[in-house]
Amino acid sequence: MPSRILIADDNQPNRELLEAYLAEIACDVQAAVDGQDTLAKVKSFKPDLVLLDVMMPKLSGFEVCQKMKADPAMRLPEDAERVLYRAAQEGLRNVVKHAEADAVEVRVDRNNGRVALIINDDGRGAGDVESVEGHFGLRMVDDLARDVGGEFSLSTRPEGGAAFRFEVPTP
Repeated sequence: MPSRILIADDNQPNRELLEAYLAEIACDVQAAVDGQDTLAKVKSFKPDLVLLDVMMPKLSGFEVCQKMKADPAMRLPEDAERVLYRAAQEGLRNVVKHAEADAVEVRVDRNNGRVALIINDDGRGAGDVESVEGHFGLRMVDDLARDVGGEFSLSTRPEGGAAFRFEVPTP
């Protein structure tokens, strides 16, 4: 299933420009013309990404963000937040302790009833870590994922560095 992207901008040329850029990738795109329209489309379209203008009529982009954050339906379930936080702690600890990295990217993707924590670095890679056995922190992350029906992987990226992926289902 392609990602869903909502463009929220009251300026039609801006919306059209973003739609043209996004036409090059496999995604479903919808547009909203003001803050209230954005909130309605967030609930009905359930986008994976919202490209949100700050200055819009009816509700500003800041107000839209506040309302989205305050809506319990928009938040991750508490259990998912907890295990993602624990996994992020371990993943970043490993980057600091072992990777000798100059840069790290942390991303959370929520799509199709699942949420994934991705931590990529440009360091030494995963090395000889073929299994979590013997690596207490990684074993804990693997156990966390499996306990909630999720998956964990750690690998060396083709371009160098390590790829840490922790994915769990969300109700």
